[in-house]
Amino acid sequence: MAQKRKTSGLSGLELQLAYQSLKTLQSTIVFEEQEPSADDDREPDFAEVVTDLLEMMRARLDGPQVCK
Repeated sequence: MAQKRKTSGLSGLELQLAYQSLKTLQSTIVFEEQEPSADDDREPDFAEVVTDLLEMMRARLDGPQVCK
């Protein structure tokens, strides 16, 4: 019999708690004005990384949850 593959390392509750923690972290980030650089190959800043993680997690939370 084929086993269902778990697509996320976190259960629904763990994912929700992690998402809420990241949202709290995002609200505490202090944004500073930076001079625009001519370098297009810049590294994403921490706030952008957190926002990207939240978007990926939100898509997972809105999608089907696979449970074992």
